[in-house]
Formats: sequence, structure tokens, C-alpha cells
Amino acid sequence: MQQRSRRVPIKGECACGCGSLLDTGEYFVQGHHVQAMYAIIMEQYGSIIEFVTAHQAREFRLLQFERLNEPRGRHTKRASV
Repeated sequence: MQQRSRRVPIKGECACGCGSLLDTGEYFVQGHHVQAMYAIIMEQYGSIIEFVTAHQAREFRLLQFERLNEPRGRHTKRASV
């Protein structure tokens, strides 16, 4: 397993590397976290679809969909096991 660096960005600059200045306590300019994630995915996987395939996101999404579509509410009774 690859060990990841836990480098904290230089105070006041966006962690994506664009050089934009930030307010205190922020790591990214708004929206730049997505650019940083995209750059990492492209570097390590070559494309978004390769990343999704490698992490079996389709199965995860299907599980989430099933969970979201379960009946809810106080009038719904689940069978006891």
C-alpha cells in the first residue's frame, strides 16, 4: 500500500497549487478541491471511467439507490428477524 503524505499547505495559499490567497482556516479556493481531485485521478488512473471502474463505484451507487428507495415513515413496518 502506498503511504500518503500528510503535508499541510503553506498558510494562505490554495492547496491545489494555483497560488491563490485564502482566508484563514481554508485549504482551497471555492471549487479548487475538485480540480485537485481531478488531477490526482487523471495522474493515477488516466480517466474518470478507469477510476470509477477500479473502485467499483457502480456497485456502490446501486447499493445507495436501493437504500434511498427503501420505504420509510412511521406507517411502514419492517419484518422482525
